[in-house]
Amino acid sequence: MAHFSSLAPELVDYIVEYSEIQAIKSLRLTCKFLDDRLASKVLQTLSFDMDRYDFESQMDMIRSLATMSSDAASRTTRNLVVKSLSPKHDNNTTQVYHTVGQELVRYPPAPFEQKIYKAEKELKLILFDALTSLKNVKSARWETTSSDEEWAQTIVLNALLSYANLTSLHISLTHARIAIPFHLFSNLEKIILDEHLSPDKKSIGQDSVVNLAKLVAQLPPGQISSLTVHREWHMTRSTKALSLHDLFQFMDEATPLHLQRLEISGSFVRLDSVTVPHLRHLTSLHINNAFEPSREPVVKGARGTFVRCGTVADDVLEKQRAVGSSLNQFWTDLSRESIHLEEIVLNNVVPGFMQYLTTYSGLKRLKLSAVFFTTTAGSEASAQMFFSNPFKLESHSDSLENLSINVTYEGLWCFGRHCVDSISQLKLLRKLEIAIAGDDLGQLEESEPDFINQQANAIILLLDTVTLQLPRMRHLTINSAVPESHRGSKIGTRSYMYMRSVKTKIIDSIGQYKAPLACTHLPSIGVSGTVYHPKSDYIGENGSVVWGYHVA
Repeated sequence: MAHFSSLAPELVDYIVEYSEIQAIKSLRLTCKFLDDRLASKVLQTLSFDMDRYDFESQMDMIRSLATMSSDAASRTTRNLVVKSLSPKHDNNTTQVYHTVGQELVRYPPAPFEQKIYKAEKELKLILFDALTSLKNVKSARWETTSSDEEWAQTIVLNALLSYANLTSLHISLTHARIAIPFHLFSNLEKIILDEHLSPDKKSIGQDSVVNLAKLVAQLPPGQISSLTVHREWHMTRSTKALSLHDLFQFMDEATPLHLQRLEISGSFVRLDSVTVPHLRHLTSLHINNAFEPSREPVVKGARGTFVRCGTVADDVLEKQRAVGSSLNQFWTDLSRESIHLEEIVLNNVVPGFMQYLTTYSGLKRLKLSAVFFTTTAGSEASAQMFFSNPFKLESHSDSLENLSINVTYEGLWCFGRHCVDSISQLKLLRKLEIAIAGDDLGQLEESEPDFINQQANAIILLLDTVTLQLPRMRHLTINSAVPESHRGSKIGTRSYMYMRSVKTKIIDSIGQYKAPLACTHLPSIGVSGTVYHPKSDYIGENGSVVWGYHVA
């Protein structure tokens, strides 16, 4: 038998492609040939994440990088992930209490061992050398943690600034102790900024956004293709908050930004002479938790509730109106400017958005979350408008490949007989995510061959529709939802138990499904993170093939 190392490099690559990462790590240790060949597979992504109960292995890796005892990581690491950089960090957030008299008192955390202080002192000396030993990092993700010291964050920042090949940067400022000087990064093409800072550190977020705006203005048009900014908690609606204008505040109208992808949340949005020039080339827009100027704003709270934020002062409202429009107006303006998107993700469905969809063709991916309706009537009317004739996606039937409809509550946004004809128009659809209402999971009824059973259990109806009308479908995701009668109450145990019951019925229905005889392929189905794959059985004397699912 030939040794593994004697195989052709192409064959080694093929075997590795189907191997688990642990097996690849073991193979790499067997000889220099495989070490060189497999290093890029093992070390392509390098992660730093310390914990007080398991920091020794991370320290070993950092020492190895700092002393350059192996140059494999220096050559092959392309993606860097930085999380906790403190041996004091505790990933276990469980808190233990005991009773003192009539009060519950939290047990104090265990004292730090001496080796933790020793490791922290060493880390301060070698961390920069370790990070800067990586010479070919192209993508970095940095998630600040509560245990990070300011010196550690400063070292990480200086290391990132030293990466000449860095083109993609994702930073979470949740526990940041320093502002990020984005304007010092000259090669970035893709930027993701998650702020979500506590109020006492708000200036760090504001300074970081200003620096980001400076970067956007100073780079050549077209260099930044993707920009993502998630900012402000939902309870800050009584402030000016973030706006598109903030991101473009230093831009020169004569040299517009050729932005292709924009993802923004917790923001006011308005299309005008300041913002429109930089969105002309936009093909992908993710817009979630968008704000509208309002005297008495209502925001989405926890567990399905809505919260009134209080009255907005006149001067603040005036500032909001200068940079924010209604969402209906935003989509109307987008249509007026002939900005035709290929991908849309949003969680506030308004009539203006649905009208926008009818004004052009070519949409490929749509993910909408119908979660901002405060009343049943509003939600049902919106769903009827979306699915009614003409179907709002009718003009995209020759392009749409992915459709995702997420809901909190059951109703007409769920799949049912009312939307079969509409969804059947999307002949190029490859992925579909949609919810099923519990009341629509009644008695299972088998379909006649090549006939959609309109009276069937909703799973039968959905799968027959996919089988007979949507030949390119490859994956379905089916969700359950909270009963409409629970709207207005906090989502709790009662709602979760109901959704669990519906999920069980969904899985049972999938397991009992038998496709029409003309079916030659079924999509995989995802339910609560579990994927069910199709199977075929031979039945009858002529050996006919019947497709179904294995759910055991």
